[in-house]
Amino acid sequence: MSTPAMPSDEPPPSSPPATLGSDGEPESRPTTPPDTTAAVVNRTPTADKASSRKIKPKHGLYERKVVVEMNTCYCKMDYDDFMSEFVKVKGLGLPELSKEQLASMSAKFRDVPAEGKEQKMYAPLCKSLNEALEQAEKFAAAQVTSDATAQTIELAIPSDPATQTIQSVPSKPCYVFKDVSNWIESNEEDLKIDIAMYPDTEDARTAFNRDMKNTARTDPARVAWAWMTMGVEVKRDEALSAFDFGRPSLLRDSDMGRVAQAQIAKYATQLMVRQHRVFVFILYIVDKEAFLTRWDRVGCIISNPVNYIKEPAKILNFVYRLALMSRDELGYDTTAEPATSAEVQMLKGYAQKFKNPYAASCATEILDNQVLYPIYKVTCANVANTDRGVYFIGKHSVASYSPTGRATKGYVTFIEQPPARLCFMKDYWRPNSSKIPKELDVYKKLKTAKVRFVATAIGGEDVPGQSTVTQIYLPPGEVPLERLHCRLVVEELARPLEAYRSSAEMIVVLFHALQGHKDAWTKAEILHRDVSVDNVLRVVDQKDEKDRNVQGILNDWDLCKYKSDMNQKATQHGRSGTWAFMSAVALCYPLKPNDLADDLESFIHVVTYCSLRFHHHDFTNHDVGTTTKLTISELTDRNRGNEELSGYVGDQFYESRHRGGGIYVGGTHKMEKNLNGRPGFDFTEGHVSPILVDLLKNLFRLLRTHYSAIDFDDLKRYRGRLPPPAPPPSKDVEEQPDVPSAHQPHHNRFADVLKADDEEDEELSDDDPALSGSRVLDTHSKILHVFRKAVQKIARRKEQFDVTQDQFVGLDEQGAIPQKGLSGSKRKSAPSSTPEGNPKRKRAIGSSHLGGVAEGTERDDVFE
Repeated sequence: MSTPAMPSDEPPPSSPPATLGSDGEPESRPTTPPDTTAAVVNRTPTADKASSRKIKPKHGLYERKVVVEMNTCYCKMDYDDFMSEFVKVKGLGLPELSKEQLASMSAKFRDVPAEGKEQKMYAPLCKSLNEALEQAEKFAAAQVTSDATAQTIELAIPSDPATQTIQSVPSKPCYVFKDVSNWIESNEEDLKIDIAMYPDTEDARTAFNRDMKNTARTDPARVAWAWMTMGVEVKRDEALSAFDFGRPSLLRDSDMGRVAQAQIAKYATQLMVRQHRVFVFILYIVDKEAFLTRWDRVGCIISNPVNYIKEPAKILNFVYRLALMSRDELGYDTTAEPATSAEVQMLKGYAQKFKNPYAASCATEILDNQVLYPIYKVTCANVANTDRGVYFIGKHSVASYSPTGRATKGYVTFIEQPPARLCFMKDYWRPNSSKIPKELDVYKKLKTAKVRFVATAIGGEDVPGQSTVTQIYLPPGEVPLERLHCRLVVEELARPLEAYRSSAEMIVVLFHALQGHKDAWTKAEILHRDVSVDNVLRVVDQKDEKDRNVQGILNDWDLCKYKSDMNQKATQHGRSGTWAFMSAVALCYPLKPNDLADDLESFIHVVTYCSLRFHHHDFTNHDVGTTTKLTISELTDRNRGNEELSGYVGDQFYESRHRGGGIYVGGTHKMEKNLNGRPGFDFTEGHVSPILVDLLKNLFRLLRTHYSAIDFDDLKRYRGRLPPPAPPPSKDVEEQPDVPSAHQPHHNRFADVLKADDEEDEELSDDDPALSGSRVLDTHSKILHVFRKAVQKIARRKEQFDVTQDQFVGLDEQGAIPQKGLSGSKRKSAPSSTPEGNPKRKRAIGSSHLGGVAEGTERDDVFE
């Protein structure tokens, strides 16, 4: 065996010396012949994006990641081309303000102070821009009186939502610009842009006027991301700008420039996350210059800067046209329509029928947050017939906060047709390539092959006419693929793996997911390629009032690959997976094609991750590990001070470095632990089920065996450059006895868990010659045996509720709480988002279907 070359510039930790050969290298061991048919280009380099780390804009690490992610995703365009290409009105072409109108309006821009605090710019800017809105409304009203053009004007905020046409002359403008720079939406969403363009409707006003107190500001309002048509970001000084048109890259190469780049990317991302949008506009003002920007899920197009003092007509006409544009012209997804009051009442009736506590909590989450997360009706093609299914979605349960890429959002969904039930809708932007299978087609293939423990697709489609365009205008080079808006609806309502109440439940759910993974590979010849804690779910039986039934599924097949396509050339640049759970060799050798062993190793990292997060171990803070329940604030404070755990989590799951060319490397700490066969921590005796203790020990034994057989010399071609070597493996870990637990409830809900398991595998014994220098993760056999052995014990014993409170809330590496990042923090008190008269309730554990336990939630069922 050759020593693995590690992508690190630091010397590796010391360890016992290896047995060296005559050439000074560790002696080679028997290896499985490498797959020499796979070329380096067959693996798309993994990008360490914000989405791969599941971090949100509050976290300082997000800012650094998003700046790198967007570095090659900007392109410039002449102002006139921008206006003619993207800012045009159906039926009117390119309308402009008259010279007389401009004469009276242009002078008001001169009221914008030339120096002083940035905040002094907001009021005169709002006043000038609002005048353009008023002129647009007058024009639209005049057109209504003309029979010839009455049906051609379709404002985005019509008087009659059913027809989306102007039926009467509104008494005030349909839009309004507001100064929102000082009033965050809520403590949950504390981003705030400087100026917002809102629809001037009753529902929008309810959102942006919440809890507003008297202020000296002109046109003040609160941030309400779900209602914002466009945002305006203002900078007083050019040095604070994100852009520099004197540079070929368009980006200002300075610390403050990168701060500004992260800031505007966060705002654009937030608009697209919180709304149903194909693209968004943001007006970017720097001193006397303004940039028009258009964002979609490939990148951003920026106009040449315009001096709004010297050429006010250019900015006023931009706003004037926006006010006349229809919803689709403004980038709204017109297939998502606001639910009517009658439909909302219907959903409330449905919600009262849910007996399962998790299903009931999901319904409550949708219905109680309508002010900031409006409910929309969406139709989607059915799988079983030619009819279209009707679904209602509200607050998302999970969302990707990367500005580019798949941009996955997940919604617990009401189905319109009786009986009352919930399902799940996945909304995302898939790359448009015939070489990348559609996820709906994958689910159909899994069903045809009778693959167990996967979700059941009931609807899905590419949304007609909705695709990205930025890739058309990007400079030549690594141009990303066009992305298509896609929806997928599955029958199952499921809760995240992290919501488990005991290690037994976690093990059983993972065992089911692993069986589903094997079925997919052996029966349908499909490799998942994104096994993570987010993609293993526990199905919710909506008829089970006590929520006792336990069944796991392996979810999210949009990154999968057919076995027949495994050796084809990569079709994407910078494909993003879930960084924390990737195999050590995939991270250390980023050009290595994915294989089965990478996926199976990911299951082991999921067990390690959950063990550290929810079980008592060496790094557990004493207060967090007791049965005394802490508030979220107390929990955050305790975990923030846990530097040992933070350091381990950062090293093991999030270590990365940008090597250039869109390639990231990491995994040196994973590699060390895999070679040693030790996870690097011990469980606290008496606090954790011995079944979990033995499971993790045996899984790392498999890792050590597998890694001892890897031909690292062959992997060098996937590395790029030569880093220092890794330490050799150490001695085996001693067996630990299976000791009965003293903490036993009266009911074993896993007694029959193996009835559906009709498979047998090879026995894993200590003297098994197959474990001597063999790649044991090249098949499912050994890892399934380890899990099955654990499940057999679970089925015979009473359940031990051995979880702690969440030990990751507050850790710097997780992005679970606000952190001071590149730009620090600027925030004011937020209003309560709880409806008046309704006390704040604890959110149900695992309120995100795909995204894990929601931040700041209580695990009410942990200490029963």
